[in-house]
Amino acid sequence: MNSSTPLTSLLRFSVGISRIGVRNETTWARYRPDEARKRFRHKKMDEAGFSESHGEELWVFNHLTTDQIIYSTKPVFDHNRALKQLPFNGKKSKPAKLRKDYWKPMAKIRFPKGEGEVGRSVFQALRELKRRHELEWGYQSESLYNQSRPDRAKELNRQKANAIADMAAVLGGAGKGNLIQHTIVQVTPRTEKGAEPITKLKVVPATVFWANKHDPEFAASWPENVKHRLGNLEMTRSEEAELLVEEQQAAEDK
Repeated sequence: MNSSTPLTSLLRFSVGISRIGVRNETTWARYRPDEARKRFRHKKMDEAGFSESHGEELWVFNHLTTDQIIYSTKPVFDHNRALKQLPFNGKKSKPAKLRKDYWKPMAKIRFPKGEGEVGRSVFQALRELKRRHELEWGYQSESLYNQSRPDRAKELNRQKANAIADMAAVLGGAGKGNLIQHTIVQVTPRTEKGAEPITKLKVVPATVFWANKHDPEFAASWPENVKHRLGNLEMTRSEEAELLVEEQQAAEDK
């Protein structure tokens, strides 16, 4: 007589154990969420750990043939995150991979040191406006609907002019949650006695570095707090400081 356990019984037993394990884990995570996050190493949104300088510089990348736009907080964009910024407007309108030789930095936005939070709010506003241009066609709705699907996809991918106009608007304070222009309340001894507080409007300055000197002309006007420079798009502020120190040392050695 064979006393060995059949294979089917063992398989049923193993499946039952796996179900019990999953059920216990989900129940434990539901009633003890804080410990579940620590156990599975899930970070909270407020614990993202942005550095103080994160957002002080923003890069705007432009596709050389399609005029598509990608925003980045680094001089070299991340492929997976960049692909999420490109919409699917039709067949062959969104590439499976991004070729670096087709994407070049069009502009770089620089804020003063310590204003990384302002830069992050501007970054968010620019991405939201870009998505609205792709989904809300406005006065162009009739002409876009009358086009063929391939032509409409090409037209929706051309966001260079819209991006430059958005930069001028957002750097001037447009957009909900934009921190580049905000009100500061000053507390004085008079306010403690019941007087009205003194409020001042703070506008954070910004410098835009361009690859082409004619690109700023796509915007109707620019706010007074924005300065324009030509070139110097691929280097960060820290890299520029290191290069300046090296040049000074080389000059002293001579």
